[in-house]
Amino acid sequence: MNWKILAAVAALGAGAASQSHATAFTLSLTGDPTTFTETQFISGSSAYDQFSMGLSGLDATNAITVSQGDTISSTVTLTSAYTIGTASGHTDILQFFFGEGFPSENTGVDGTFNFYDGASLVATFGYSSTTSSSLASYTANFPPGNPAFTFDSFTNDLTINDLATSATLDNSSFSYALVTPVPEPATWVMMMLGVGAAGLALRTGRRLKAGVAA
Repeated sequence: MNWKILAAVAALGAGAASQSHATAFTLSLTGDPTTFTETQFISGSSAYDQFSMGLSGLDATNAITVSQGDTISSTVTLTSAYTIGTASGHTDILQFFFGEGFPSENTGVDGTFNFYDGASLVATFGYSSTTSSSLASYTANFPPGNPAFTFDSFTNDLTINDLATSATLDNSSFSYALVTPVPEPATWVMMMLGVGAAGLALRTGRRLKAGVAA
């Protein structure tokens, strides 16, 4: 048999073996919207209004060990309905999985968020994202693809496509950020000059009217 054919057969066998070792994990998590914490900060030319909430249902007692190629299907149920607003810049949505054993290089996942209000599907967002020291499902949605929506549960189906070594996951959180553009310094100066000129004109007009009345 030609050595090239042998190599191809070996490669196919290795690929099949890799796929057969992939594990599918299913998680049922819970979130309480009253526990959202808010953080506001400016990064670059954008202002972030970020809200974060811890999720229960994954901890040291039921931690999972994942490897590249594994899938995680998580269903997150809220204790009450919650509304994510819209932003003039864009809306970021994230779910993190934290744990131990992460490699120093980046990790990568891709997948889909589906948000529900009761039985109704109200929003769907696909993503492909990388991070470090965790697995992060991250999607950035720009107008008009970032409308406000109310939900009481969501699913997140992800595939781990970049993870150099196995990692143990024992914690998860959900967060979103409403992002708005921040004017450049020169724009701020022009705005302040404009406000000052408008104020001066208003004061001048009042003085003129007072002089005519006199």
